[in-house]
Amino acid sequence: MFTDTYLPVNSECMSMIRCAECHANIPVPAELEARTMKCQYCGATQPVPDLLAREHALLQRKILEQEERERTTRALIDQQDRREAAVERKKSIRWGRITAIFTMLLAPTIIAITVYDLPARLGFGDAGADRVSIVAEQLKGRGCTVLSGSKSEYATGAVTKLLPGAKGCVRVLAAGGPNQHSLTIRIFNGDGKEVGKSASSADPQLEYCTTTEGTLRYEVVPGMLDKGRLTHMALACPAAAAAPAEAPPATTNPKKHK
Repeated sequence: MFTDTYLPVNSECMSMIRCAECHANIPVPAELEARTMKCQYCGATQPVPDLLAREHALLQRKILEQEERERTTRALIDQQDRREAAVERKKSIRWGRITAIFTMLLAPTIIAITVYDLPARLGFGDAGADRVSIVAEQLKGRGCTVLSGSKSEYATGAVTKLLPGAKGCVRVLAAGGPNQHSLTIRIFNGDGKEVGKSASSADPQLEYCTTTEGTLRYEVVPGMLDKGRLTHMALACPAAAAAPAEAPPATTNPKKHK
């Protein structure tokens, strides 16, 4: 039979146990993984006396090793996160500098465009009023009368005007300043239906004749890249004056509109 008697052999932490067969003293293995021990005299094998304690110690060691691996993994992840955050900060700083430089380079251009366009916005400069006035005088000589007076304004999009009580033939005139080269006139009836459209020009004209009295609406539409001042007006003309009056050539030198 096996015996569980421990016999200390020296001052070190090594224990001895008697062999169950020959009763010789054999040392208890120090390795926690050991499950059996063999007698060096008779070769008999018996289990270690502290098997449960060894299994508990092994379990504790595995838990500690797992905790250490988790701490190492977390440390590596934190280190990687810090590196990525540093890279993102550098990118943000770099793009911030590029944006600041781009803004500084672009700001004078924006200011120059605004300053260049400011007189037109304030109502100064050529708006094509002289050319509209010349054509209107020609049409008046053919019997036309003013239905809506000449109006000059700054426009980057379509400008519109209502003509209440229109009857007979209505002729709409328009002319643009130096930055309005592609104007188009459109006329709409009381139902909002487009009844006429002119070709694109710096001095467009459009005539529409109706036998019923009603409210018409016309639009002067600048080209996609056009902006600046333009002038428009409408006249009521007899049918005999249907032939369009010739528009004077557009001026190239802007001047203050009076």
